[in-house]
Amino acid sequence: MKNKKSVWSTIILVCTIIFTITFVISVVNYMVTLPTATEAAVNELVKQGYEEDLARGAVSTAMSMTTTLMVLVWTFKVFQLIGGFFFSLKGKWGKFCIVASIIVLVCSFIVMFNNIGQHADALTIVLNIVDVILAGLFCAACCMHRKENKQLELEEELAEEE
Repeated sequence: MKNKKSVWSTIILVCTIIFTITFVISVVNYMVTLPTATEAAVNELVKQGYEEDLARGAVSTAMSMTTTLMVLVWTFKVFQLIGGFFFSLKGKWGKFCIVASIIVLVCSFIVMFNNIGQHADALTIVLNIVDVILAGLFCAACCMHRKENKQLELEEELAEEE
């Protein structure tokens, strides 16, 4: 690690730990609520007059697509977590963390505004706001830590030349 006592490195580590906790919670929540959501969707389609077999097929297709999308998002999230730990503890994966943090920040804004537009409950909106703040802090910390590491590299090169 190039800068072992960096405040930014500590912020990245704390954000990554919080991201890890929220990631595990979201995966468990998805797995727990999936059967209930599936059954509710089938029941709603049957109420609307569709045959049960057709409703189950449509819901199964929708849930398969949703699960595929979630796996892709979770894969990105795992790489973000790995990058956060490597960057905070070893000073590596800096460019990746900056790009990933920008993507996470943009996605957090989109989710927040989407939930506000759909009149989500207050807890969901508050959690979205916390996500945006955390993503912004992570992005800023990644940029600043990379800047510090580049500065240290420059100083080391100048010291070697002398």
